[in-house]
Amino acid sequence: MDQPPAAPLSAGPPSPPPKKSSAMKWVLIGCGVLAGVGILACGGCFAFGYYLYRQVAPIIEEATAFAKNNEIIAQEIGEPKDGGFHVRKWDFKNDVGRVEIHIQGDKGEGDIVVNFRKEEGRWRIVGGTLTKDGQVHPLRGTEDTSE
Repeated sequence: MDQPPAAPLSAGPPSPPPKKSSAMKWVLIGCGVLAGVGILACGGCFAFGYYLYRQVAPIIEEATAFAKNNEIIAQEIGEPKDGGFHVRKWDFKNDVGRVEIHIQGDKGEGDIVVNFRKEEGRWRIVGGTLTKDGQVHPLRGTEDTSE
């Protein structure tokens, strides 16, 4: 019995770890790409809206200034309230345009349509209308006031 102890059984080399599914990797990559495209689309829409605003804002400001300084509007609507101008619609095609504004004043409220025409690269107010309580009052444009 002088035998040496038996050598333990060797298990051999360790087995490789189980392969991870590459499907999960592709799902994550796909989600990342979709998120990136979504962010770019939102940024593009924001940039387009900002560009339109920059083009139209000076014209709308000119229309509201026209409404504030018009004698007929002052007689019918009175002094405009703070926040009393609400632009409802604007439309500019080729060389003509119009801005529709709802106005509130201390004598009442009404709707103004300001008509524009593009002359020599600049938009000019050519007239409009004030509608209050079903009555339509014509408004003279800036070109009509110069004599």
